Amino acid sequence: MKCATSCLGRLLLSADNQACPWSTSAPMLLDKHSDGTHAVLSLTAQCPAAASAPKTISANYSLFFDVDPSHRGLPYWYARPTNGSRRQRCAAP
Repeated sequence: MKCATSCLGRLLLSADNQACPWSTSAPMLLDKHSDGTHAVLSLTAQCPAAASAPKTISANYSLFFDVDPSHRGLPYWYARPTNGSRRQRCAAP
């Protein structure tokens, strides 16, 4: 839980310059890769309600940058559509 709490404080998301608060949506998992074990966090962001889709969405991730400037997060973004279509996914290394 400490890992998820640390991450929530260093992962900022906003839609049209309004903050989207995060919450955990599942327990943390560990996933083994060729370069080591990765923590997998399932998070949900709740952006402020708007009359239309946001024009801009921005994210800022700074976990571990103070101790390892080369650290990278590997996000997978899912958008929950409002029109009943299938959800969309965007992966960003």
